[in-house]
This record gives sequence, C-alpha cells and structure tokens, in this order.
Amino acid sequence: MKRALRLAASAIWTGIAGSLTLMGGLLRPFSRRLSLRVGSLAGQLWGKGLCVILGIRVEIQGALPPPGTVVVANHWSWLDIPVLFSAFPGCFISKHEIAGWFGFGILAKGGGTLFVVRSKRSGARRTVQDMEKWLEAGTRVVFFPEGRAWNGLEILPFKSTLFRAPVDLQASCVPVGLAYDSRKAAWGDDSTFAKHFSAFAASSGCNAFVTVGEPIPSGADRKELAATLRGKVATLSGLPEASNSGPET
Repeated sequence: MKRALRLAASAIWTGIAGSLTLMGGLLRPFSRRLSLRVGSLAGQLWGKGLCVILGIRVEIQGALPPPGTVVVANHWSWLDIPVLFSAFPGCFISKHEIAGWFGFGILAKGGGTLFVVRSKRSGARRTVQDMEKWLEAGTRVVFFPEGRAWNGLEILPFKSTLFRAPVDLQASCVPVGLAYDSRKAAWGDDSTFAKHFSAFAASSGCNAFVTVGEPIPSGADRKELAATLRGKVATLSGLPEASNSGPET
C-alpha cells in the first residue's frame, strides 16, 4: 500500500510541478533569465515535494552556491536530483536518453535541463555552449562529473569535458558532497530506473546529507580543475577516490 500511494503521489506531484516548468519553457523566447529562474524554482518545488513523498529527510551543511556558478557532486542515483533540487534551485545537465522519456523529457526541457551526448564530441561542445549561456543568465548549472550513477562507496574520476564552460567564463565551481544513511539510495547496474524507484517507494525512506564546499576559481586547465573538484567532493562526501574508472558507460 505504501508503495502504491507513493508512486501515485509522485506522479501527481510531478504533473503539478511540471506545469510550472512548462511555463518557464514558454518564457524562454522572451527572457532567458526569467525563463530559467521560473524553471529552476519549479524544480526546487518539485524536489522538496518529492523528498517529502518518498520519506527523504534532507540535511544541508554549508552556504548555498552563489547564482551563476557550476555545482558538481558525486552521483549515487536519480535520488540525487530531487535531493539537490530541494537544497537550492538550479538547472541540471543530464544524459540525452532522458530527453526521450515520455513526459519527463518535455518537463526537463521546460525547466532548463541541458542534455549531453557524451559519445559525440559535437554534442559535448554544444552542451558547453549552452552551459555558458545559462551561467551568463545567472543560473546555477548542476552536473555529476562521474558521468554515471555509481555505488555510493567511492568517487569515480571526473570527466573534464564540461569544465570547459567555467574555464572559458572564469566562473567559479562549487563542490558538493552527497551522502545517504541507507544503501537503498544507491542505484546498482542490475536495476532499471522503474525497479529502483518502485523498491525505494516501498522503503522507509532515508536521511540525505548535502555538504556544500567553498567556491573554487576555475583557473585555465579544465583537467586540473576536474581533479581538484574530485578531491573536494571526496572529502565532503566522506568517500574515497576510486583507483579505476569503473565499468564503461
């Protein structure tokens, strides 16, 4: 019964908050700054509501990232998105497959989510260009440099391609460490999104810990910046840096 109620409530709440993100999308041709502001606030509303529905209690430590910064965090699972949204408004970068998910893709686009095709250099280049536009509009741009959800036991090497945007603009980057007090928050390779969502909805929820670090100047070298931020995120999350890159994506 708990699972069914949470799944239904999640769907209804996503539809309600999603209508606001669509409003933000409609404003984009007239004012990018206002559009992204509306979309990111709608995302925060959605994240807070979904965390309540799923029984996720979010604890935030540190000052919130300033507007117009790049925010990077370690990646446990899809839960990281509502958890981070509940902590502060911003626009996410996501894998391009989500753009094609029925309903979710349209809502994410309306909210200002950027989609990246990591396997294509031209796709990553376009995402970097869009990131720069979003940052210049004063929006926080949030992404997971590991490039995939991992096991919640270690931090994978950070992919450096998207760090070209903050380096070009000399925008600061803010490291964020994510931690949960339940292994159920980790999304393993043997589970689909639907299965993990359903299993978590049947659980008692968990506590999520968002630890925000100090802004870091971008410097001139994106690979050096990625390595520095990985070390900061590892410290903030309390997780070690992995010695290898994990399975290929």
